[in-house]
Amino acid sequence: IDVSLDSKLMKRVPEARQLLSLLSHLPDGLHDGANGLEKMKLGFADPDRALQTVLATALATIDPSATVRILSPIRQYMLSKFPASIPRISALTEYYGGLIDRYASFEPQHNQYLSAVQNLTPEIANVTSVFHHALTNAPEPVIIQRAFSFTQFQFHQIPSTEIIDLLLEKWDFLGLEFSVAVGRQRR
Repeated sequence: IDVSLDSKLMKRVPEARQLLSLLSHLPDGLHDGANGLEKMKLGFADPDRALQTVLATALATIDPSATVRILSPIRQYMLSKFPASIPRISALTEYYGGLIDRYASFEPQHNQYLSAVQNLTPEIANVTSVFHHALTNAPEPVIIQRAFSFTQFQFHQIPSTEIIDLLLEKWDFLGLEFSVAVGRQRR
């Protein structure tokens, strides 16, 4: 990994390492390749060049569905040695927060629920990873509210306790407007 990170190609495109650091927060990968990266608005001057550099060094691959993926050992290495910058991780959190705001509140009987499922289900592991990081490192009120909303979507689609457990663990500190009983019920 170090040899690839120290390659001339990676050194010529400093944003490539920053992109790789962000990709390490996305266990399900970056969907829709370069188009997905553009939609996220993560503050890269030349996101296409950064992505092409990461792909050219084989630190990431792109699968037939146009999802950019990195191997777990690379992901773990980047998370421990080269964490994403605060502004970039904040932009990533904001992107996924926008998805939550747009789709997580729809109940199964709502006419927009299918759209919510189509847009959020492929991103569940990514949202969980990004919001786990945000709740652990910078639990702002909007992040807390979005995380709680996301648990509602998960309840109906793919139940998981990771986010609600993290919220329950810090309930008093987080100052949620819901009672802890609501959180436990959600769990």
